Amino acid sequence: MKARFLVSLLGLALLIGVKSAWANDVCADPTVPKITSSVAISSATTTQLFAAVTGKSIALCGCDLVATGTNPTIQFKYGTHGSADCDTGATSISGAMAPTAGTAIYIGGSYTAASAPTGNQMCITTGGTPNVQGLCTGASY
Repeated sequence: MKARFLVSLLGLALLIGVKSAWANDVCADPTVPKITSSVAISSATTTQLFAAVTGKSIALCGCDLVATGTNPTIQFKYGTHGSADCDTGATSISGAMAPTAGTAIYIGGSYTAASAPTGNQMCITTGGTPNVQGLCTGASY
């Protein structure tokens, strides 16, 4: 009896169009293809993480990074490429993170941590004397 009731509730939910928890988050949605970017930055610079996609926005789903060096800082930005990555309309989408050298940095998970508007790149700006290594995952939508 309980099993039939639960199956009936599930059928009713599907019939009336109840959405799953990931329906409004591209990072959590398993039907949206993900993109990855390896990170290997050894100077204070702005580096493209994800290229701009015409007519699409970019979501940062997660990053696993390790920063070493002297006073490393990491900040996420978006913008367009004028003469360098994210140099036109540069907008910070995170604060400057200043981890203790050698500390692992984990951002995001299974939901969108940050996003860049349609037609923009997503970049990482590093400061200090950094050596930042890792992998980031995103989605274009």
